[in-house]
Amino acid sequence: MILSKLKYWSVYTIFRWQFLFTAVGMWLVFVWLHANLGGSGDPEWLRMNTWVQVMSWAMLFLTIFSISTLLLSWWVFRVRLKSGKLKVLVQLPGNRTPEAGVVPIEATIKNIFRPFLGTVQLRIIFPQWNISERILLDENLKGMINPFNTISGKTNLDLHNRGLHEVQEIQVILSDMLKLVNLPVTMHSGNTLLTIPKELKKENFEIFPTATEEQEVRINIPRRVQGEFLSYKDFETGDDIRRIVWKIYAKNKELVVRIPETRDPYASHVYICPGFYNALITDFDNEAGRELLNTYKDSLRQVLEAVQRNQYSVKMIRDQEAQINTGNAEVSGDLFFLATAQWQHEQRPSEIFDSPKAAVVCLSSATPVEEVDLLFEKLPLHVPVFVFALSTSLGPIFRFSVKRIFFKDKKHPLDEVRKTWWISPLRKRLKLNEDRIRNAVRQRGNAYLIDMNHNG
Repeated sequence: MILSKLKYWSVYTIFRWQFLFTAVGMWLVFVWLHANLGGSGDPEWLRMNTWVQVMSWAMLFLTIFSISTLLLSWWVFRVRLKSGKLKVLVQLPGNRTPEAGVVPIEATIKNIFRPFLGTVQLRIIFPQWNISERILLDENLKGMINPFNTISGKTNLDLHNRGLHEVQEIQVILSDMLKLVNLPVTMHSGNTLLTIPKELKKENFEIFPTATEEQEVRINIPRRVQGEFLSYKDFETGDDIRRIVWKIYAKNKELVVRIPETRDPYASHVYICPGFYNALITDFDNEAGRELLNTYKDSLRQVLEAVQRNQYSVKMIRDQEAQINTGNAEVSGDLFFLATAQWQHEQRPSEIFDSPKAAVVCLSSATPVEEVDLLFEKLPLHVPVFVFALSTSLGPIFRFSVKRIFFKDKKHPLDEVRKTWWISPLRKRLKLNEDRIRNAVRQRGNAYLIDMNHNG
């Protein structure tokens, strides 16, 4: 954290070390020449002295000119930014929302007056002092004749977590042609970058619709569409007098009868229920809990896509309020929900997933076995339940390969978590709960405890 803060504030050191090194170096050379040749009267010294003076004045002129154009560009930048004539954009290029991991980022500044022969760089500031490397904006999108250009640059960023990545600030750094002075401009940003769960191995399993919103597909298990106390109609000749609602007659002197319960042998929708209920991952496990959530989202995407391959309309029963999808029209609402959902502690699966619409229920092993048992009691046996074992989702601590003997692996966000995962109290809690869930799954049937051996 301290190093990240130093990296953040380092941009405000206006004079770069090259500037100080050049100035001190030229002064030391001038002092050395005076000390060794200054009083000798040697013609060579006179020529050397003239050359040093010419070079000094030339360097001084170039430095003044370079810094002057930089100051002008910096001042114009701030004025145009304040007036709204200048726009800074950070976005994911292309039409396809990328999966979490190393993703391409494109930064663009519109209508900028760039320093003469200087450079413009940009840094993205994420929450918790997560700072990107500098992005060089070296591509002109307008002609050089126009003083106000649109410039852009691309780089790759490691956006490991699945979901929305908030861009808190953007730092634009203007440099002179000699790369001696940097002038930063920091601006707040409400931009967000979306990364979706990773696509795992494709799986297929047969599932049938269960919801009776429309009569399209005939099903083996008819669904209840009207309850005995849900609706009434006026009494007609031939109606069973035993269904007359006498309370309504006593109050309004109207004869009405209850509409009997019916069952519809048709359905049109498959309802999938992804559960993010968590009672085992505490605030002390934030880092590990975040990684477990990432891998769990990958598995949920795998189930969602497997259900969608049955060519039925798929809908989702959600256990938390979905975030607003802005600017990501190419991502379906269900996939956006999976990407942005978080662990929650309020909505219990046994309370919201016992709906007769449920066709596929997914839980994590962070759900206590008592809650899993309650859900098993309420759900019909034909509804499959998948419980994903989080204790195996981060992969092994040590991974041997011949390649690692000769080449060092790239640093991965999971490395720090894996170092302590084997002895983590959270892993022990999850293992104990998974052993109890395994027994409950065996007793119910049509329920599965799935080991997660992928790591993201």
